[in-house]
Amino acid sequence: MLIRVCGRMVPSLRPVNKFSGSVNSKLQSFSSQCVRTGVTTVTGAIAGKPNRINFGIVKVFVVFTPLIYLGGYVSKEGAAFLEENEIFIPEDDEHDDDD
Repeated sequence: MLIRVCGRMVPSLRPVNKFSGSVNSKLQSFSSQCVRTGVTTVTGAIAGKPNRINFGIVKVFVVFTPLIYLGGYVSKEGAAFLEENEIFIPEDDEHDDDD
């Protein structure tokens, strides 16, 4: 058996028998009083947009600064590992400056 709760049809909590009528009638009377206060105003109209606080440049410093530092640290450690295990050793460039 389906009952209406907050505008939706949902299955009843108990099977239909001679004792469940009072429970379902209480749920139906409760559903007629169901009001969503976060979405609507007191009069029932749709509420306006919520206020937002944009942090702008603060977000940039909080997110990107540690990530750039972490990337540089991982790169430095990776290059040291490659050079230590002789996987990649950068060659020294010798320029002939015979101008």
